Amino acid sequence: MALLLTLGLSSFGAVTARAEDTTTISGSVTLNGKPGTGLEVCAYVPVITDDGYGNAAGDCVFTDSAGRYEFSFALAEANYMASVWVKPGVGDKFPQTTYGTSLRDPNGYFTVVPGEARVLDAIALVTTTTEITAATPTITGKAALGRVLTAKPGAWGPEEVQLSYQWYRGGKKIWGATKATYRVSWRDWRKKLTVKVIGSIDSYPSVTRVSKATKKVSWR
Repeated sequence: MALLLTLGLSSFGAVTARAEDTTTISGSVTLNGKPGTGLEVCAYVPVITDDGYGNAAGDCVFTDSAGRYEFSFALAEANYMASVWVKPGVGDKFPQTTYGTSLRDPNGYFTVVPGEARVLDAIALVTTTTEITAATPTITGKAALGRVLTAKPGAWGPEEVQLSYQWYRGGKKIWGATKATYRVSWRDWRKKLTVKVIGSIDSYPSVTRVSKATKKVSWR
């Protein structure tokens, strides 16, 4: 499923100020039409220092409750090409993020002018995420002492999804019971058993499904 991440910016109008004044870059982030709260936004404004190139924008910042962000810094030299982006991997929501496309530069770069406040506009970032599809697992086999039960996960996707298992006795985790099969023990006597299946892919949110409970474990 493709999530549209828009680094929204209201206008390209710049307010001219004295060169010694603070330069600012501000904007807002929306995710699926809603404010992108608590996302880490980074900016790169290259400046020449005694040690080579530096970044005038400094550290990344986090968006506020309205999805807005702002970078403030002193930039008294000539104009510089800058870029702004949402940092990949935030909360495992954005494992892959690309630079957005501004209205003025297809590569997502724009000009920063010393002493001006820059409010960007229409920079869109698209993150491609994999939506894990999951089925409700079932348990096959008889819930009786000494018998082996098997968790059938059903159809999960995509193909690279990794499945893990956890068995429960009367709603409580059975320590060490983390395989697709489970041998019923005397501790399960007169208890109902369930299995939880967790599907995961690196850097993506996991998905969990729980089976229906078996009948109470019988003697045989």
